[in-house]
Amino acid sequence: VLYGQEFKASLSHNKVAINQNFKITFEINGSGSRFSAPDFSMFQVLGGPNQSSKVSYVNGKMTQSKSFSYTLRPRASGTFSIGKASILCNGKNLSTQTLNIAVSKEKVKQQQTQQNTHDPFGRRQNKTNASTNQVNVGDGIHLVLNVSRSSLYQGEQLLAVYKIYFDKQIQINDYNMMPKFKGFWSQEIKVPDNNVKRDKYKGKVCNSAVLKKVLLTPQKSGKLVIDKMGIDMTVQVQTRNSGWGFFNSYRNVTLKETSNKIIANVKQLPKNKPQDFNGAVGSFSISSKLNKTETKANEAVSLNIKVKGTGNLNLFSMPKLDMPSDIETYDPKLTESIKVSGNRNTGYKSFEYLLIPRFAGEYKISPLSFSYFDPSKKKYITLKTQAYNLLVSGGEEKSESRASYSYNSKEEVSLLGKDILYIKKKSGFKKKESALFGSGLFYSLILIPLTLLIAFIVLLNKQRAMSSNKALLRRSKAGKLAKKHLKKASKYLKEDKSILFYDALSKGVIGYIGNKFNIDLSDASKGNIKKVLTEHKVDEETLIEIISFIELSDLIRYAPATINEPMSDTLLKAGNIIEKIEKA
Repeated sequence: VLYGQEFKASLSHNKVAINQNFKITFEINGSGSRFSAPDFSMFQVLGGPNQSSKVSYVNGKMTQSKSFSYTLRPRASGTFSIGKASILCNGKNLSTQTLNIAVSKEKVKQQQTQQNTHDPFGRRQNKTNASTNQVNVGDGIHLVLNVSRSSLYQGEQLLAVYKIYFDKQIQINDYNMMPKFKGFWSQEIKVPDNNVKRDKYKGKVCNSAVLKKVLLTPQKSGKLVIDKMGIDMTVQVQTRNSGWGFFNSYRNVTLKETSNKIIANVKQLPKNKPQDFNGAVGSFSISSKLNKTETKANEAVSLNIKVKGTGNLNLFSMPKLDMPSDIETYDPKLTESIKVSGNRNTGYKSFEYLLIPRFAGEYKISPLSFSYFDPSKKKYITLKTQAYNLLVSGGEEKSESRASYSYNSKEEVSLLGKDILYIKKKSGFKKKESALFGSGLFYSLILIPLTLLIAFIVLLNKQRAMSSNKALLRRSKAGKLAKKHLKKASKYLKEDKSILFYDALSKGVIGYIGNKFNIDLSDASKGNIKKVLTEHKVDEETLIEIISFIELSDLIRYAPATINEPMSDTLLKAGNIIEKIEKA
């Protein structure tokens, strides 16, 4: 689909053992927000969501994608269906397909399982004869949750780190409890496999390793719980050899360890929110760039707006542009580069708007206002981009009071003969013997002029109605004008002039709709066309075809693009659209 977004789900394995981990990934070939994962209640969530973004330029064409991935482990055997994930993209909710995974009862060997499990010690798991009896290993092992801050504002970010301290040889086998972070937007941060280092816990020297690191953004105010995490591990415990009494020996025992939980005090944002506030919390700057200040009517202009800084960059959108009604605005292309720095996100989001002025004249593009809340200053800050003057030449110049077109024709009246005729004393008339009054000729001379007068009045009223009713005239000429433009398009198709071809097609279809439903060219935006056609009860399928056709034609004419559809097929579609409206 041209310029469409696809949201897909994929599995690393379609069949797994009951103790085997697998990965599920949700990917969109564009940008999106408000990602919502499906229900994972039949699985243990060992990690995620891990979020990544990718933007690339090839031959001047930009492509971008975003993915969310989770590491899961089954809780039971059988065949399970993983539901749909959803995401908001360009104002529309997209959903993935459902996936099925088969889980067998047989367990795989421990080495196979751990290949898919994060190991902070960076080594292969060795098969051990671990005892199922738990023993008291003292205070030598501690799983601890630390956060960068526990008191913060809604939308402000904090870093949560799950860290294990140990003074014995340990091997992590499984995560028996994973935090859910209810009320938070969570972003998993990749932890290196081998991150063991010498550390201190309560003044005692030991080893430590980070097991999980998550950037959290509270989505509501109040007391929010950052959950515990639990692990199953094998610990090497020292024992004394009872045979000789001189040498120490070791045996492996299993141990369950659970971290602490932390309650975050999330403060509500101040109530004096600016009207253009869209949830941005942090510290930001804004800049804008218009690629040209002079252009021609119906030629594209690019406006780029860039927000840069630190804070919840993933979770806010830009305010709506305030554009003159004669400039058509398309949904922006989003380019972003966001990474974790310290305990917050940093980077930028760039929005590129395609603007198409429809009439000649001088237009003022008002500054875009962007507001955010700065937690360090405890107040809202409003930034504005610069204003631009856009000079548009060529095409029709629109005035505030456009004259109504009249289709009345004026005729000159000629008088035959002379203005004044002299009275003649003698005439050439002779007296007729039979009386005219009451004869057939008498009544004919009365009825014929009367009939002609009535017919003349009816015809005159009809012509006046036609000439005074612009909508009726436009409707009557709609089909004829559309055929004229489609004929031109057919000519350009044979000459392989694609730009002129799409221009003629667009004029044919949009001009036909404008004439048919009395829409002025200045008001022939996608939104207005959709509104008018809906009011005239045009069916949904035809409506979708019309809007898609208008978008395709405009983008081909005003912005570089490539499509696989032959021009002959597009011409056929245009004819079909007009035919469907005629029959509606």
